[in-house]
Parts: sequence; C-alpha cells; structure tokens
Amino acid sequence: MSRKTLAIVATLAVALSSLSTQAFAGCGGRSYGGYHRYTTVVRPVTHVVRPVTVVNPVVHQVAPQVAVAPPVVEAPNAPTVPMGSTLTLPANFLGNVPGDVFMVFNDIKLPVQVHKWATTGVTITLPPMAIKESVLIRLDIVLPDGRLGHKQMLRVTKPAEVVLHPTAPTSPLPTQAALQAQNAANAALLGQ
Repeated sequence: MSRKTLAIVATLAVALSSLSTQAFAGCGGRSYGGYHRYTTVVRPVTHVVRPVTVVNPVVHQVAPQVAVAPPVVEAPNAPTVPMGSTLTLPANFLGNVPGDVFMVFNDIKLPVQVHKWATTGVTITLPPMAIKESVLIRLDIVLPDGRLGHKQMLRVTKPAEVVLHPTAPTSPLPTQAALQAQNAANAALLGQ
C-alpha cells in the first residue's frame, strides 16, 4: 500500500473509532438541556506485573464472637428486710410534690405503697409477696417529672409466719353468792 492509502485508512480508523465511542457512550451528539456532551477516546492501559516476594507472612485468624453476660452485681451491704415491711428510704432533694416508688427485680417493676413523702425521704410499705428465698431488689424513687430521684438496693426475705395459738378455755365468772361468801370470809379473818 502506498503512503496515501495508509493515511486514508488511518484517518478512517480514527473517525470510525470516534463514532463508535460516541455511540456506545450514550451521548451520540444529542443535546441534554442545551449542553453538549463530549466524549474522549478511551485507550487501554497496560499494567506491569512484578513478582511478589513474601518477607514475613502474617496469618489472620478470625475468632467467633462470644457474647458475655455482664456480671451480676451483688450488694454485699444491702439491708435485709421481710416482704410486707414498712420502711423509710432516706434521699435528698425529693421536693414537696409526691412522686412514685417502684420495686424492681428480674424484669418485673411493681408500684410500692407510699405513706409519707418528704424532701429528705419516703416512707413506704413493700407488697406482701410470697417468696421462697431471699431476693435482691432495687427500689426506685421517681420524681413527679419522671426523673430518678434515688435508688436503693435491698435484700428481701419471705414474710414472717403468723402463728395462731388456740384459745384457752375461759373460767366461769364468780356468781353473786360466791362473792358474798368470800367477802364474809375476808371480814372474819380481819376481825380476829
């Protein structure tokens, strides 16, 4: 081929590759919102691959995740009281408007009867529940606006057992004649 033919073939190849790039790029010379989109010719890039040498191999071992439950916090100095007891919980800055007191154990939250509410403490009665062994509970003093004013840990035991004694037989009351006879006997003893 002559030089002229090679130049024409090269020009046609560049033109055809330019047209095919525009057609595949999705713009095709169309106007989007008044702006023309121009494309460029994409040329393949060659990467030089070099051999890799391992100096210090690092082994990553993936251990299975283990869920650990938080330790149960025992209150060693928690006072022990029987269920159904009436007690006063000291606290500061409770205010004059009464709030609520709740007994919390496990996932159960029960309201507690409030007898007296003062700025320095609350007098309450624990509910009389039947339990077999001592249980660690938390008493939450909740202020009227919903904030926690104070919390107290307690260990509660089963309520004291009520023992009923049988009634003793009643002695008969003395009659009027027996009282007069006794009075006469007392007078005779004093008169001697």
